[in-house]
Amino acid sequence: QWAWLAERLRRTRADVRVVASSVQVGRGDDGSESWGLMPAERRRLLDLLAEDGTPTVFVSGDVHYAELAAFDGFVEATSSGLTETWPCAHPNPHRVGAVYGEPNFGVLTVDAGRHEVGIEIRDARGSTVRRLVVPFGDLVGRPSSGSSSNTTRAAVASEDDGPPPPPPPPP
Repeated sequence: QWAWLAERLRRTRADVRVVASSVQVGRGDDGSESWGLMPAERRRLLDLLAEDGTPTVFVSGDVHYAELAAFDGFVEATSSGLTETWPCAHPNPHRVGAVYGEPNFGVLTVDAGRHEVGIEIRDARGSTVRRLVVPFGDLVGRPSSGSSSNTTRAAVASEDDGPPPPPPPPP
C-alpha cells in the first residue's frame, strides 16, 4: 500500500492535495482511535506527503465534534456529527480555535486564483461556525525533524461558542 501511494503521489500533479482519513491524523496518542496510535506510520505518511512540496489538507471525522488543527505544515479539518454528537472532546495540542460540539458538516474551498484554501465548519442549518483560510504556501508539509509543532500560519475567523467540552472519560 505504501508503494502504491508513493507512486500515485509522484504521478499526480495538483495545486492542492486533499487527503481523507476516517480518523484524525494530527492528534497525538491519547489512547483513542487516531493516527497517533501508530506514530511510525503517521510519520511515514507525513514525510511521504511532504516530499514533493504539494500543499496538503487533511479531512477527517469519527470523533462526533468538529475542530480545525495545524501541525508540521499541514492543516486538518475534522467534521463529524450530523446525527450524533458527544459532550466531550479529545485533547489536541494542534487545535486551532475552539471545538464545535453541535451537529455539523465541513466545506472545503480551493481558490486557485488567490492560492488559498478555505475550510469551514457549518452547523446543521448551514451557517458557518468556524472558518480557517490558509495560503497554499503555508500548507507544504515539512519532513520529520523529530518533533511535531503547531507552526502552520493561518488567518482564523470563528464564532466561539465558549470553552471546549471536557475531555472524554478514561477507558
